[in-house]
Amino acid sequence: MQACLRAEFWPLIFSYFLAQQRNITLSLYADDTAILAQCSSPLPNYIVKLKAWLIRWKIQLNVDKTEAIVFFKNLNNWPKITIYNTPINWKDEIKYLGVIIDKNLNFRSHINQTREKSNKAFRAQYSVICRNSGLSIENQLLIYSAYLRPIITYASPI
Repeated sequence: MQACLRAEFWPLIFSYFLAQQRNITLSLYADDTAILAQCSSPLPNYIVKLKAWLIRWKIQLNVDKTEAIVFFKNLNNWPKITIYNTPINWKDEIKYLGVIIDKNLNFRSHINQTREKSNKAFRAQYSVICRNSGLSIENQLLIYSAYLRPIITYASPI
């Protein structure tokens, strides 16, 4: 008899075997995972447990897509992280769930990218939503609501 676990149970299994440690929080969404550490000391231990868990459950981690960021002014005291003998470099900004997060938490890069993306989308739809188009205002509003507004409001509290 063969058993299979549904995808929604993986976060439960993951958090059970890698139980929350003091100063470390695990954030899971679909296949994206963030490990948030409040200080550098428990991080190497946690990475060792993570590697053991991944090996035990035969799960491959794409180390090329793995990034680390420090929300602190200096990087001197933070440990070098290696996973599968590949060093993970500390970055000034990362992209997590479509949001660009920088080390100063000011979101300038994310705002600039969103502005560029929304301007490009607006220019692509301009002939359809400008005043001189033949569409009714209701249809123009539908295009805005379906196409432009999601770009502008992604990851913003509403």
